[in-house]
Amino acid sequence: MAFGIASTVRFNGCDYLFHAGEEVAADVHAGTVDIVCPSGKSIEIAAGTCEVSVPPQIGLGTNKVENNTNPMDAVATGSLTGVSYTKTKDGFLCPLDSTGTKTDGGYSGAATAIGTSGGVQVGIWVEG
Repeated sequence: MAFGIASTVRFNGCDYLFHAGEEVAADVHAGTVDIVCPSGKSIEIAAGTCEVSVPPQIGLGTNKVENNTNPMDAVATGSLTGVSYTKTKDGFLCPLDSTGTKTDGGYSGAATAIGTSGGVQVGIWVEG
């Protein structure tokens, strides 16, 4: 869902990179999120008559990365504000105002990362 309606999101090789910073409580770290993309690529979102492109950017919003010890995983939750995007298509009932570059985008959600070691699973990636 984007803009409150069914949407198609093409990541085009882009991804979120979570940074765990200062420890703010036991096993809980404050941090930021980057949107990283291959050269010349961006995240493309199409919803109804709206289309936007989200370019790579760093140091977005605030997140919390919590290390869990049972099972061994890291849970990242966050709320990104001030995300830059370019609205490339505007149409009837599109809830965004006019085309052009904006800086009022946002995202909120959670992700769980659990890794492997020596071919043995010590984790799993879950995005929610």
